[in-house]
Amino acid sequence: MATTKDESTTKRLMKVDEFAESLNVTRSCVRRWVLERRVKVIKLGRLVRIPASEVDRLMTGGLCTGPTHARLTAVPAEPGNIGGGVKP
Repeated sequence: MATTKDESTTKRLMKVDEFAESLNVTRSCVRRWVLERRVKVIKLGRLVRIPASEVDRLMTGGLCTGPTHARLTAVPAEPGNIGGGVKP
């Protein structure tokens, strides 16, 4: 049974380095997209693999709008509050 190019592309899993190289971006950029859930990933134990179909999706539609993350800002220590804290 022969597979078409589309089928083999969707089944292929890429390493972060391969994915970054195919889009001409840095590895850290891809890792940030993964953390922000802007690209779909498959985890195999500790390994992270990205479907090759994500390259096509990014080229045609751009990054998906992932969940917004609240930024944490440091709060200076107040009298009685040892070490300060973090507030959303």
